[in-house]
Amino acid sequence: MGSAVSSAVSACGRAVVKAAKAVAKAVVNTVKTVVRAVKKAANAVWEWLNEDLGKGRTRRPWVLGAGCAAMVIVAAPLAVMGLGFLPAGIAAGSAAASMMSFFAGSAGIASGSLVAICQSIGATGMLSFAQASILGMVAFFFGSQL
Repeated sequence: MGSAVSSAVSACGRAVVKAAKAVAKAVVNTVKTVVRAVKKAANAVWEWLNEDLGKGRTRRPWVLGAGCAAMVIVAAPLAVMGLGFLPAGIAAGSAAASMMSFFAGSAGIASGSLVAICQSIGATGMLSFAQASILGMVAFFFGSQL
């Protein structure tokens, strides 16, 4: 009886190992297929970006500029909040608190100052239309030079 149980357990173990190998092989094949598809798509995008539009112009500067502009418009509020300009106010002990104490005179923080603008961005979590437009244009210009 003991040898029958032992041989059943052994057979079960072999079946589990065989199944695990099959699953691992399927996963590897799937990953290889996905990598090939991503490479193919990346090559197609690269060719599209560098397609000659005449007079040596390509789409690359426009796409890079637009990408940089979009990233700056999204990242700027996150960076400002990371400095300590939060919706609940300026975080104690943060870079924002240091800026506020440095710039604050006897009259306090002036409207339109750097600290006031950063606090406005931090409080709302987004840029105003004017701020987004200016930052977007600057980022577009520098991104298109890449």
